[in-house]
Amino acid sequence: MARVMAVSFERYGRLYYLDPGEHDYRVGDRVLVPTESGPEVAECVWAPEWVDEEGFSELPVCAGLAGPEHLERGCRQPSATRRGEAGRQEVDQAEPAADEGGRRRLR
Repeated sequence: MARVMAVSFERYGRLYYLDPGEHDYRVGDRVLVPTESGPEVAECVWAPEWVDEEGFSELPVCAGLAGPEHLERGCRQPSATRRGEAGRQEVDQAEPAADEGGRRRLR
């Protein structure tokens, strides 16, 4: 069994799973998520609980509760930069192809 919590960098955003370590967090707590560029602020949306270990091995460990200095910095950053390694995704910037009538179609 593994202890797991879920956080999100924006309200109703994508969930990221963390190992809560020895701490207990509550839904709504602002916590620090380890990223390549240092800890970033996210909101706990699923309090720590025990789950089957399958699919939850080797999660990053939550770096603790966010303090006032973290919250001030976190609120000024655009959400895309706050995600750090926890949510990096490559986005295809190419224009969608057009059909015979000149309308754009999704791929």
